[in-house]
Amino acid sequence: MVRWKRVLLSLIMALLVAPTVFWLTSIAHAEFLTRQHGAEFANEYLQTGMIDENDFFRLLSYTDDTARVYYSFTNQEDDFGDILVFQKVDDTWILYSWYASWDSEGVAWPYLFHTPRGLFYLVLFGMAYLTLISFLLLRFARTRRYASLGKLRE
Repeated sequence: MVRWKRVLLSLIMALLVAPTVFWLTSIAHAEFLTRQHGAEFANEYLQTGMIDENDFFRLLSYTDDTARVYYSFTNQEDDFGDILVFQKVDDTWILYSWYASWDSEGVAWPYLFHTPRGLFYLVLFGMAYLTLISFLLLRFARTRRYASLGKLRE
């Protein structure tokens, strides 16, 4: 019975850790793409005609003919960002579409924490996630302790 619980708790822990690994892998992928192709997009945000400067940018996806780039900005009150989609036409990147990072089309995965709503959800789900992991770790530790006590009594 104890072995079954331990296997179940291990499986639940693995399922809980998987989203964190996926998120960190997504950030690493964006960082890699930015290092590899970032020079091509350093000033492409100026094509919008409305954005004067940016704090930083990251490539979210890149192919030979399209790219999704997240540009982060800071004004007096808030941090926010936009996702610009570019298409390559005759070896020149042309702005194809533009999404605000807070609308339904412009989810800036993995950079959710750069928008007020994304930061709220990240903190809300992060706290619930940490609470659940802590509970399961304590439960797992208690199960292991009782299992070792049972072996001593036999």
